[in-house]
Amino acid sequence: TVQWRDREGKIRSQALKTSDERVAEAHKRMIEATEEGKAPVEVVTDAATALERFLEHVQLTKAPGTLNYYEGKLRPLWRAWADRPLASWTRSMFEAHVRAHPKWSPRQIKMLVNTSRKFIAWAQEANVAAPDFVAGFRGPQVHRSAPTVLSPDDLQKLLAEAHGHTLEVRIALCGLLGLRKGESEGVLVQDVDWERAAIRVRGTKTHRDRVLPASDQLMEVLRRRRPDSGPLVGTSRSNANRDLKRLCVRAGVAPVSWHPLRHSFATIVARKHPLHVVQKLLGHRSITTTGIYMHAQDEDLRRAVEAL
Repeated sequence: TVQWRDREGKIRSQALKTSDERVAEAHKRMIEATEEGKAPVEVVTDAATALERFLEHVQLTKAPGTLNYYEGKLRPLWRAWADRPLASWTRSMFEAHVRAHPKWSPRQIKMLVNTSRKFIAWAQEANVAAPDFVAGFRGPQVHRSAPTVLSPDDLQKLLAEAHGHTLEVRIALCGLLGLRKGESEGVLVQDVDWERAAIRVRGTKTHRDRVLPASDQLMEVLRRRRPDSGPLVGTSRSNANRDLKRLCVRAGVAPVSWHPLRHSFATIVARKHPLHVVQKLLGHRSITTTGIYMHAQDEDLRRAVEAL
């Protein structure tokens, strides 16, 4: 039941077919706007409409990869509950949905929970009558293993092995400047200040561009492989992840994918520079995010113990 004061100051109430406070609050705002003679407040109650508007919001505020990620997580859930009104969605329904997928890993469950919470938080601000259907849900614990990172020596071995390879520029941008894979693919010839050794990086994830200094080693690679125009990273018909791991094996280093190259760059830089410097280089909004990339290596731990 929601209560409000009408134009004469009398308290009125209306029973709703929901016990969820979020849904009730959305309807209350609509009723109060009507009573006060304001422009009507639309309350979205249709699940399909709510999802489309949420994805439109994500498209305007996030990178394309984030949009695809959210859509991939939420659409199967919406299809499973298509015959149920949005206001009736509950935590017990969510738990039943998870149980119906016994092969899901703890990480997959966690990803669905987090994405659902993003939708619910947006719905509250967007006047969508969506209940908190994951309230208090605690899935299985996700055990994070330390990501593989390359030491400075191993990174140099990989770069030497990649000399002349179609992936050389991309490896150099990720390993020597810490770019995301998508960012490396977006660097154009005109984004490089060839005299001052600086590169304009287009923020594919944060929508914020940044200008970064480039090392002599990186500039040597870029000048040697510089195309006449367009992207610095050439297109390839082969599988870039597979080819990168093959190069790692030939170089005698641990096989890694693209993001660990960024991890490796951050770890190497953090050994000699403050965390806020690493944050600026990586393009993180929050320094807390940067802290995730810091990994103590065995030699760091040994030096710390021996310092005692």
